[in-house]
Amino acid sequence: MCPPQTGEQSYEVTEKAASLHVENYAGGIEVVPGTGDVVKVTEKYEYSDGQPPTVHSVKGGELVLKNPGCGSDADQCAVEYRVEVPAATATHLTVGGGETSVRGLTGTTYAKSDGGSVRITDSSAKAVTAKVDGGDVSVHFAAAPDTVDAGTEGGDSTARLPEGVYDVQADTEGGNRKVSVKTDSGCRHKIKAHTGGGDVTVEPAD
Repeated sequence: MCPPQTGEQSYEVTEKAASLHVENYAGGIEVVPGTGDVVKVTEKYEYSDGQPPTVHSVKGGELVLKNPGCGSDADQCAVEYRVEVPAATATHLTVGGGETSVRGLTGTTYAKSDGGSVRITDSSAKAVTAKVDGGDVSVHFAAAPDTVDAGTEGGDSTARLPEGVYDVQADTEGGNRKVSVKTDSGCRHKIKAHTGGGDVTVEPAD
């Protein structure tokens, strides 16, 4: 088999966007806080035939980035996204197969991967959803969230939380369960961590 072809492009999005929506057929996504209001995007490609036909647009205050695939399941058609956004940006990320990483944001965060891990770190978001079909999910908070849903079908689910009291629902069908934060079922901070086949851990942040 021939090695894949590669390519890369970077660009800035100057239109104001309060939210980021990424759909990636294959490849990973990294989202980090930038400086100012300008969004910076880097796309790195690996492909066997034509370069992935990525598109980006801003509509209604939402920046949309898409890698729809190359039209054949036999083709390698991956894009690695790195996106720098204002920290308050809300994010909605879906990945067909790759790693998803979100760091240092304060806006509502949703991340789902069909085939790789999801890792959210240094988050001050009030609401976070992280879903994985076949890998690990990890959420680490710098400020106490109001709602968290961190679930995986086949890996480990880990939530690390600042000092405080939480209403925790932590479930596993085939691994170990560890909850070491203070808990109270009446608390307004709702934490749900679950896995179909790994360990579930809810513990204090370092």
